[in-house]
Amino acid sequence: MIGYNPNQSYATTALTVSHTVLPAVFTEVTFWLFFIVHFTLWFFKDPMPMVHKNPHCEVNWSHMEVLVAFSTFFLITYAGDVFHRYFEVYYAVKMLFSGVTDFILEMKFYTKAKNVLWLRLSARYLLAALCIFLNRPLENREKVPAKEYEQLIQRRLLRPEEVAALSDLLRQHAGTVVCHWAARVVHQSFTEMGMTSNQMRSLLDRILFIRQAQQSVLDTVKSPLLFSHGTCLLWVHGVELATC
Repeated sequence: MIGYNPNQSYATTALTVSHTVLPAVFTEVTFWLFFIVHFTLWFFKDPMPMVHKNPHCEVNWSHMEVLVAFSTFFLITYAGDVFHRYFEVYYAVKMLFSGVTDFILEMKFYTKAKNVLWLRLSARYLLAALCIFLNRPLENREKVPAKEYEQLIQRRLLRPEEVAALSDLLRQHAGTVVCHWAARVVHQSFTEMGMTSNQMRSLLDRILFIRQAQQSVLDTVKSPLLFSHGTCLLWVHGVELATC
């Protein structure tokens, strides 16, 4: 889970490396490939640049125009892509919370006093699925730690026997199963609560909407960046060096 401290200094924020693009760039093979090509070309132009002054190695601002233009384009495009991804994740998470709230409000409208347990059971399952998903969404292919399940039991969102049924599942499967439980509650309470088929279909559609919002968050955060801007800048610089 990504920790964020809004009170930390600007210097600490600027020097933060984890959860940024830097680890992704530094682990790319293409980055190091162009990095080696760049310094190889630079070395063969003058193996001893500090001893022999080579006029070809001097900075000519006319040669920097293309580099600056490409750098500006890549940086603006990258920043726009990052902002777009952030907004998509923010919107999907807001839809998750609003979807659960809308489901509870609509089912409460159909629920009578004697059937309130159906409402509580379905709401409990949806809130548990929300907690399982949002706690560590990037680790959806790993099992949920026992400590998290203990917290859900303490908050009365899941029971021990329900946790036992989920303990061997991956996080993404556990959240889907709990959403399925909520859908089964709606289906089984259909007759007892006196709902019409359209009302039941509306509630099931809201559960599907919640599941789609979860998938939207995963698809956005796991999609690759538009390009690793560091690699592109290095490529442009290598081309400029090779053609100057």
